Amino acid sequence: MNILYTRAGYLRSGDLHPNDQLDFVFSGKVRIWTLQSDGTTKITTHGPHDFIRIPRAVPHVFEFVEDTVLAEWWEPQGFQAWFYRPYR
Repeated sequence: MNILYTRAGYLRSGDLHPNDQLDFVFSGKVRIWTLQSDGTTKITTHGPHDFIRIPRAVPHVFEFVEDTVLAEWWEPQGFQAWFYRPYR
């Protein structure tokens, strides 16, 4: 499990994983971009106490709207990632 603090205005990730990514927002606000099966990008906004599940093999990027503290982990356990160049 990772606990991350990120300042507003920054981006993280731009990758995809062979397992589900799970996140929990403790404080702040983050937008998550996810690539949809039709090639478009869906953007969702999450704030304090939100639980997020990003399905395996879905490219994603985190855009921090406010200074944010969140936890992230992967199920099943074990971390692997591949960059998704359009989001990097």
